[in-house]
Amino acid sequence: MTDIVGHRYSMDATEMSEVLTSQDEELARILDYLDTEVGDYVVIVTADHGHTPSTTTSGAWPIDPGQLREDVDDAFGVPGDEDLLERNSPVGFFVDPDVAAEVSASYDAIANFLDSYTLAENAGGDIPAEYVNRSEQRVYEAAWPADGFQRVLDCAAKRPK
Repeated sequence: MTDIVGHRYSMDATEMSEVLTSQDEELARILDYLDTEVGDYVVIVTADHGHTPSTTTSGAWPIDPGQLREDVDDAFGVPGDEDLLERNSPVGFFVDPDVAAEVSASYDAIANFLDSYTLAENAGGDIPAEYVNRSEQRVYEAAWPADGFQRVLDCAAKRPK
């Protein structure tokens, strides 16, 4: 339930507080049962990921993934019935290699596009008033192709501490 609520409302929503309180109460009930009926046991609690605060709380830009895909496709001349990005997620972008080859889009060129992509571009020309002074801010702090990750690590290792 926490996953559904986190995606739908965000981590700082009242609904999340209520779900976590309920889950904590149920976990306590299960542990009481195990203490009484089992005695010797191990409990492991896992999670698949956390959540972020709402953009209202954090001031973050709520990235529009549909606009992003449209902008990437436009930038590289992708035909209307195809997408250069198969999907994008918090862990990265997944490029369709066939479409990339078809439009001669290198992974470096795609990374460079994403690295300079701004809030105004992602707003699709209709940036909300509270973001106008940040309209030229980059959406992503950095972008690089997967095969460039070692270069990023090498660069970071040489940075003065």
